[in-house]
Amino acid sequence: MIRINLAPRPVGAAIGLKGRVRKLRAALGPLSGLALLAGAGAAGWAWRAALAEESSTLASRVAAAEARLAAMEEANGAGARLEARLQTLRSRVDAIDALFRSPAGPVVLLDQLSRAMDRVDYIWLERLAQSGDRVSLEGWVTSQTAFADFIETLRDTGYFRGVEFGNLVQGGDYLEFELACEFAPVRAGAGLVEG
Repeated sequence: MIRINLAPRPVGAAIGLKGRVRKLRAALGPLSGLALLAGAGAAGWAWRAALAEESSTLASRVAAAEARLAAMEEANGAGARLEARLQTLRSRVDAIDALFRSPAGPVVLLDQLSRAMDRVDYIWLERLAQSGDRVSLEGWVTSQTAFADFIETLRDTGYFRGVEFGNLVQGGDYLEFELACEFAPVRAGAGLVEG
């Protein structure tokens, strides 16, 4: 059989319990404040430690990002240097291609000029300038006869037209000369000076 006590508690017993709780609260009041302060301090310390760890993590990530940025800038600089070198090489290749495509290129001019000079004794070139088809020459020659032979040889090549001399001035044992002409290459095989 089960017994159930339905009688109300005595009034003094309830008051005793409340009194004990009050006494406990009074005794624990300063301790709970201290516990609350200690808990807040512990939470603050934990929060500070978490911030310090996060700051350390962020500092290492910033250092890694700066290292990657430096590597990227170096790679970009290397890329720019390679691009500049590529442009230089392209311009050289284009110049060589232009020489091969153009039969009237500077190579032909110098070749024909050297062949004409080989046929005349004692002539030296000091300056050669070319602007389009116009060529101007300055140099030294030993005599007027050698200079006349040089002009005739230039005309006979078929590459130089309208040969005009400007000055022929005595300069010690040699004559200084200036002349201008038009460089007009002939087509394959016609009028070549063989040397």
